[in-house]
Amino acid sequence: MKLADTTCDNFINFARELFHDEGEFVPLHAPTFSGSEIEFLQDVINSTYVSTVGDYVDRFAREISEYVGAPFVTPVVSGTAGLHLALLGVGVFPGSLVLTQALSFVATANVIKYCQADPVFLDVETDSLGMDPVQLEMYLEEECEIRDDGGTWVKSSGRRVTACLPVHVFGNPCNIFEIKNICDKWGLPLVEDSAESLGSLENGKHTGTIGNVGVYSFNGNKIITTGAGGCVVSSDPDMARNIAHLANVSKVNVSQNFEFIHDGLGFNYKMPALNAALGLAQIQKIDKKIDAKKQIHWAYKNWFDKTDVEFLIPRPSSSPNFWLNAIKLEIPEAREFWLAATNHNGICTRPLWRPINQYPQFKDSECASLPVTETLSQLIINIPSSPGV
Repeated sequence: MKLADTTCDNFINFARELFHDEGEFVPLHAPTFSGSEIEFLQDVINSTYVSTVGDYVDRFAREISEYVGAPFVTPVVSGTAGLHLALLGVGVFPGSLVLTQALSFVATANVIKYCQADPVFLDVETDSLGMDPVQLEMYLEEECEIRDDGGTWVKSSGRRVTACLPVHVFGNPCNIFEIKNICDKWGLPLVEDSAESLGSLENGKHTGTIGNVGVYSFNGNKIITTGAGGCVVSSDPDMARNIAHLANVSKVNVSQNFEFIHDGLGFNYKMPALNAALGLAQIQKIDKKIDAKKQIHWAYKNWFDKTDVEFLIPRPSSSPNFWLNAIKLEIPEAREFWLAATNHNGICTRPLWRPINQYPQFKDSECASLPVTETLSQLIINIPSSPGV
């Protein structure tokens, strides 16, 4: 481990230089507030409309719509809430199956369970860390059939597959167009987990706008933040209307007697105006953030090119937002060494997620062969990527 020790020590020094740190803790991804955040927040407070009504929620939705090119945007309280609504919006129902990937944040699978459906975990590609379209097509060809109702059904269990849910990991677009072609062939709704990839493009098109519906997260550690929050984007007016209705506790205004009623099971998922005001200030400088993060990415690449450590780079067809940078170590012991050494020296690094199928709540879920997922989950770590350089 002598060479690894030296490289890690040098990396710690390089990270401090890159982020202009003189001994303080270097976070993994800290938010930056250098625009109109205070002004907009004060305006909301002065208006007293701090909850889910008011001009700022609509303004923020319009800004997202114009930025990604999606005509319909529903701001919500979290990316997880958005994924839940997206699955309901495409027709996921209790007892059905959703094809997704085991390499992701656990919320990707949790929302399937929220719908009382079950995940089928597929493997990922080595380069994008997104769903492997080859294995997706193989699973559908070998295990499924299209029946007279036009639905995709698993032959052995007789359960219907109601959606495909790939993930754009670390802001790197997955092979989404190939996945879309497969889903179109099988009549499967495609939901993009774009929680980490606002501003990322695949073949010139924004992630989140390629499938039937997409979801972004605005958590405190994302490319822009509303503190907590997310949104659902779609080009389907009927789906968007249904999602917005569900997010607003299925509320209907009965105008003749000033009463609000609720015509179905809904969810209290609308984004408050305070969060939207923060997001409005943040989205106005997203291009500058991505430019700064791109500079960080290339600084890292140039540095790691002179070492034996593999630095993960985007696929040629993609233009990512460079949300989180990552490296891959050769063996699990090297990864553990790097995690301990960096964090003990004030450089925040984090291991890649444990495969979701290994959690007890998903231990009985159906899984394809997951060799890439199982290998990468033991070798990859994220390194500091804050855009405030």
